[in-house]
Amino acid sequence: MERKINQKLKIVEFESNYSPVAPEYIYSEEIAREKEKISIASRKKIFLVLIYSIIFILAAMTKMYVTYEIGNLGARKTALETQLREIKTEVEALDYNLIKNYNMQRAEEKAKDLGFETIDNIKYINIK
Repeated sequence: MERKINQKLKIVEFESNYSPVAPEYIYSEEIAREKEKISIASRKKIFLVLIYSIIFILAAMTKMYVTYEIGNLGARKTALETQLREIKTEVEALDYNLIKNYNMQRAEEKAKDLGFETIDNIKYINIK
């Protein structure tokens, strides 16, 4: 029984002497073991941080590129709308000139040249 009490006292002594800022060895039951060193920056963690950083940078660059392209598309859209308005104005002007310059006598002469004939007596049939 004395031996158990001594072991308990040793444990208590050890625990009372323990300090978190202790050396790198833990002394227990007269066996010295090296403390496991926990590394804050392991290769795996560094690799993951690099991968996440690259992904973040690529996402930021993609967002910048898309924003830039949207601005360019807006400018191109405005230029195309201006061209469309100009072309519509030209078409209206050409339609007006075509209607204004349309001469019925010239059209009849051209039709005769192509082989069409004028018919004076047209008879209509009533279908009911």
